[in-house]
Amino acid sequence: MTIKALVLFIVTLLLCPIRASAQDYIQQAMVIVDSLSSPYFGGRGYGVNQDSLAADYIASLFESAGLSPLLDSYFQEFWFRVTIHDGTPSLSINGKQLQLGTDFLPIDSRTPSLTLRNHSAFVYAGSGVVAPDQSINEYENKDILRKVVLLEDEIADSIRTNPNIPPQFLSRNFRSQIAQSIGGPYAILFKTQSPMIYGRGEGHPATWTPALAVHKEAWPDEFHSVDIEIESRWQVPVSTSNVIGYQKGTHFPDQ
Repeated sequence: MTIKALVLFIVTLLLCPIRASAQDYIQQAMVIVDSLSSPYFGGRGYGVNQDSLAADYIASLFESAGLSPLLDSYFQEFWFRVTIHDGTPSLSINGKQLQLGTDFLPIDSRTPSLTLRNHSAFVYAGSGVVAPDQSINEYENKDILRKVVLLEDEIADSIRTNPNIPPQFLSRNFRSQIAQSIGGPYAILFKTQSPMIYGRGEGHPATWTPALAVHKEAWPDEFHSVDIEIESRWQVPVSTSNVIGYQKGTHFPDQ
């Protein structure tokens, strides 16, 4: 089930107290989902308080549907630490500015800061897989110190289907960590044909080396120079809220 379908299912349940046909439920639910997905809510991000706007909106829906707050409020506040990007990450290749979200995207929401101007030292390292037990080391005899490492996102079938290579060895984050541990590159660029999806990096710890996915349509035949600008703040404490409401049972009312 996709995230949008899951949200639609939850919102439809929310609308059940309203007397309407099944088709009406779906239409009302789609209006809510489209609203939460609109530019007004800015992705419901906590860095610019759009999460609070979304929470207020959901709480108003709970109230309209007749749900009661769990305690004195619909909101359950909690704190956590995040990485916040100040400004817009930028990437230029051979003097051409790429479009964030279409041509490139950091592979992890925890991508660290980097300023790189007119950098011209590159190393191509295949898909960047290292599996010593299988005598695979795509960095062998390559000096990647202070270089920009160019990697293929797609992995050869002979490696990808090898049962002796753990799947986590093939993730972008793990391959980025390997590059970092081998030689300290400035950055890593993955050539990909996958859609640009932003989020936490596949369950692995973040690396100190910025890694960016670059769509194959924006990947040049030859690299001459690269400019990268990413400004990040790590471990920033932020607060947000769960939104909780409930409806008392009719046959067995809650105590």
